[in-house]
Amino acid sequence: MNPHTLTRRAVLLLLAAVAAACASPDPTSTAPTPALPTPVACADVVEPTDADVHAFFHCAGAEFEEPRPVARIAAADDATARLDAALHGLIAGPTDAERNAGYISLFSEQTALTLLGVEIGPDGVAVVDFADLRVVMNNASTSSGSQILLAQLEATVFQIEEVTAVEYRIHGSCDTFWEWLQRVCEVVPRP
Repeated sequence: MNPHTLTRRAVLLLLAAVAAACASPDPTSTAPTPALPTPVACADVVEPTDADVHAFFHCAGAEFEEPRPVARIAAADDATARLDAALHGLIAGPTDAERNAGYISLFSEQTALTLLGVEIGPDGVAVVDFADLRVVMNNASTSSGSQILLAQLEATVFQIEEVTAVEYRIHGSCDTFWEWLQRVCEVVPRP
């Protein structure tokens, strides 16, 4: 037998073995089905007693459920100051204690300084302007990433009663923010 015939036979045997390994299992087989990951319940985090705003994060394993509040302290009582404090708490991401308790977010210490400004107009429309989040949060542009990002932002923004709607911007541009998430510019009304 020539060496090329042996090589072809070895390749064919290898391909047959791989195909057999990848074939769907026998429906009568009693092999156990792998378990799906169990969502982790976020443990309670000790909240400051004088907290008057919250940042909203997801629990590990429950990213598509409603985000849960964690306490943050606002320096003043007016709506804009409370929104600013809540958003600063959000964009800094969960604290070490919160991460250890199971809270997760796309926001982290890398995004902590990205809030450029917060305003609430007389009509209750908030404008939230960020630095270029795209360079530090590239995974937010996926469909699931943007869903998680927006859920945390909206829960954090709409806790402020005076806010009737919100417009997100990157360096002053609503278009840039929403193009990053593969959508068109919109003002998000209170749910």
